[in-house]
Amino acid sequence: MGGSSVKFELKTLGLASGLLAGFVWIGAAQAQEATLMIELNRVDQQSEACRFDWRITNRTTSRIDDLTAEVVLFDKAGVNIARMAVPFGKLAASKSVLRSFQLRPFDCGLVGEALANDVTTCVADPALDCVSAIAVSSKDPIPLTR
Repeated sequence: MGGSSVKFELKTLGLASGLLAGFVWIGAAQAQEATLMIELNRVDQQSEACRFDWRITNRTTSRIDDLTAEVVLFDKAGVNIARMAVPFGKLAASKSVLRSFQLRPFDCGLVGEALANDVTTCVADPALDCVSAIAVSSKDPIPLTR
């Protein structure tokens, strides 16, 4: 009788662990969905200008009427070389857009890292904590950090 009791407790513990893991996974998936994903998609030298292509995905239920982020650029040694306000503009809920922004005159080859430093403007309906909602990534060799 003692052996079957242990099996039952272990099965119950296994089931509870599985349910807990499932809830954690669902919570992580929901948290991932409720983000403003800012991706540094491409950095390209164009004559004297450096063009930054940004893909922004609004995975929230809020309509963003105006979003501007402060991005700081660092050289390969980690020294701040530029600071820019990037106007992403309007973002519909559950939609992705591509925005381009140029610095001129500027040499793209100087950039070692981009930092999404702050959100300077965020007008959303319903209201949204844009700073907390932002997640970042980069498809370009230059990393975008937060």
